[in-house]
Amino acid sequence: MDIAEKTVNSTLDILKKLGAETRFAHVLGKKALIFLHKKQTDEARNILEQLLCILKEKQAKPFLSEILIDFGLALGGTDGEKYFVDGLKILLEMNAPARITRLKETMENRGFQQALKFVRDQMEEPADEKLEITAFGGLSVKRPNELKAVTGKSWPSRKSRELLALLLVLTENRQVTREILASHLWPEATEKKSLANLRVALTHLNHVLRGNVIISDGPFLALNRGNIQVDFWEFNSLSKQWQDFWRQGKPGGFSRQKNCRPLHAHNFSDQTITLFFNVFLTPAPNGTIMNNKEKRICPKCNFLGTRQDNVCPYCGIRLISLCPECGAPIRIAFARYCYRCGVQFSKTVDNRIGEQKNAGGSTPVPVFNAMKRPTNNQEEK
Repeated sequence: MDIAEKTVNSTLDILKKLGAETRFAHVLGKKALIFLHKKQTDEARNILEQLLCILKEKQAKPFLSEILIDFGLALGGTDGEKYFVDGLKILLEMNAPARITRLKETMENRGFQQALKFVRDQMEEPADEKLEITAFGGLSVKRPNELKAVTGKSWPSRKSRELLALLLVLTENRQVTREILASHLWPEATEKKSLANLRVALTHLNHVLRGNVIISDGPFLALNRGNIQVDFWEFNSLSKQWQDFWRQGKPGGFSRQKNCRPLHAHNFSDQTITLFFNVFLTPAPNGTIMNNKEKRICPKCNFLGTRQDNVCPYCGIRLISLCPECGAPIRIAFARYCYRCGVQFSKTVDNRIGEQKNAGGSTPVPVFNAMKRPTNNQEEK
């Protein structure tokens, strides 16, 4: 135990020098567990309160739930069960029912009856259920109190489904105009015709979603965040936390060089991806998220193309299936950040255009050079 404490203390010193507050708080949780094992309960509680303040300020919910659950199990008894339940509440906020279910056996073995009652009440009570929209593994909608989700051929029209996907991407943090939505869905039609088509697609989509889900504010449309639960948005929230970790890795910013990545940011990226797979992902029939040989995205506007598409029809930029910076495969449709190196795809476009202008060159940047489609409409070799 003394060796473990020395290791934790040395790790804390390093993280403190790096200014990695969230990771520092996570390791503090390990120190609190060591004090519990040494029967120094008061010191362990003090450390716990200190790290909870840091993690709550950073909104690091995965670390919060993990530490509270582990601390509650190590402490045991009525007091330990209270910490354990606090951890379960955070898992519920993260929409992680699978993890809670896996903890049920642990609750039974430890005699955590209040925790079991809490889980039964929260997971089986439908009164506060939200509309569940699943983007990963195929777009689907599950209405409250209904067992079967609306998927595939159950949609009234293909355009209504595409409209929902656009709303998920474009209205996560803002409103979007009807004209923009119509121009994305019917780029070849006149403005009058595309807006008329949009009204029909909206009617079909409202029939699927029901309730007060789509908010109309004059020319603007948005999704009512209070009435829906979206796995795509949850994952984006985790990705942004990862970005915060990355930027805190070195004083004055972070290095773009692969060998200079802060260790804690790399670890958090792994945890984010693991959490995504274990909690938010509805597996696709073939067991993959996105077949990189068949799907391509625009690094600027996130347009999703197929194997036969070479160029984004909106930006004129060559579609990609690998990260331009590190070569990692793009695992999900509409991805905005690389899961491995953390680069934002749209920023790479801006950066390379800027580099080209500074160099005074006139040749398009190779990675984003819009290639001509082959005459036989087949993918270039």
